[in-house]
Amino acid sequence: MSYKVLKSINMELSTQSINNAIREIREFRKQLKDICWELVKVLAMEGVEIAKMQVASLEAVDTGELENSIQGLFFPQERVGYVIADCKYAIYVEYGTGIIGQSAPHPEAEGKWDYDVRGHGIEGWVYKSDKDGEFHWTVGYISRPFMYNTMRWLEEAAPDRMAALLAQM
Repeated sequence: MSYKVLKSINMELSTQSINNAIREIREFRKQLKDICWELVKVLAMEGVEIAKMQVASLEAVDTGELENSIQGLFFPQERVGYVIADCKYAIYVEYGTGIIGQSAPHPEAEGKWDYDVRGHGIEGWVYKSDKDGEFHWTVGYISRPFMYNTMRWLEEAAPDRMAALLAQM
């Protein structure tokens, strides 16, 4: 692993010089914290856009509710940001359902997601749609891992985004 020197601090062996170096280190540490917070915000906002594009590109059946529910949440005190999909059926789109979902599972579903919770199997089940009020039969739906894909994209983009922010120092 190679490291880039972000800042050099020159000092002499005197109390004044050491105190100046300590002050520079503290200032630099604050700058790095600020840059990391900026990185969190940049990645979360990019994540919102990527997740919305993923919903469309994975051809997830969406009335607009899922896409419109995708947003960034920020907690400045903790310097944490999230990309969330605050829609009651988002998890079912992400992981899939039933035996159809089981045949094309989410990349991280193994041991974490039960596709046929009620054991409907090939018989499927009937549900009432909130959209049209009608009853529909299904055997499930394949996984459309829009958030997983977003996470992977952000993991790859993070080093470049960080490098760009550091270059502005």
